[in-house]
Parts: sequence; C-alpha cells; structure tokens
Amino acid sequence: MQSPIELDWVRKYTGIPYLDSGGDGVVATDCWRLLRRVVLERWGIEVPLFGDITYTGRQDINRVGEFIKAREQDMPDWVKLEHEPPRAGDIVLFRLHGNPLHVGVLVHTKWVLHVEEGVASICERIDGTTWKNRIWARYRHSSLLHNHHC
Repeated sequence: MQSPIELDWVRKYTGIPYLDSGGDGVVATDCWRLLRRVVLERWGIEVPLFGDITYTGRQDINRVGEFIKAREQDMPDWVKLEHEPPRAGDIVLFRLHGNPLHVGVLVHTKWVLHVEEGVASICERIDGTTWKNRIWARYRHSSLLHNHHC
C-alpha cells in the first residue's frame, strides 16, 4: 500500500482546513475534533471533547501540555500501548516543543491522519522523519484490543 488515501473511507477526511480550537470536523477542524469524528464514524467510539481548554499561541504550550497529560485518567477505556504493534484506530499523541500537544489517528499501521495549523488534514507516515521521534504515546480503545479487523 503506497498511501491510505487509496482507501475510500480515508479520502473523505483529507483536505479539511485547520481551525484553531474549533470546527465541526467536517468544514473545518482542529486535530482533536478531526480525531473524534474519525473514531466515531469509523469505529463507533465516542472520544470525549475537552472543551475547557483553549490554545491561543506559543505562550499556552506548557499549560496545554499539562492539561493533556492530566486528562489521561479521563479516558479510562483507552489503554496506553507500550509494545503492541500499531493498528488502525490507535490514537497517537505527538510531542511538539517538548510537550504533548498534537493528536492523530492511525488509519493504517504506518499512516496517521491529522490536521495542524497551516496544513489541511492529511495522511502522513508515522515512521517518517517528521513524526517518528515526536511520538509521546499511543492509545487503543479497549474494544479494539483484541479486534484484529480494524
């Protein structure tokens, strides 16, 4: 497989413009709302919306990073993965500027779908130079732990 964009279900999620702290995941979105939409529509799993945090610029990086780390206990059905091989449906938390600030969802074992400021939603290789050293953590919903047909 050269790119997951060949998968019909992935194609509809690419090219969505970035909108900081908002959007509906359809017309415009931030990384968390895109992840929520994809995981709900593809796997039928609700991901919480943490609406009590905003990001207005670089001055908020440390505060947002601490907020994200503290929210791990708010997602008890998501298991932090240590040695399990990557699978579609995994949530990937990326480190930016030393803090966990960005998320994406795996749509294939080596491809992550995400959106970030200045870039519409896109699939990129998770093992490429841009992302492989920025992975903070990877999570899998408990209902997908033993389901190999994701």
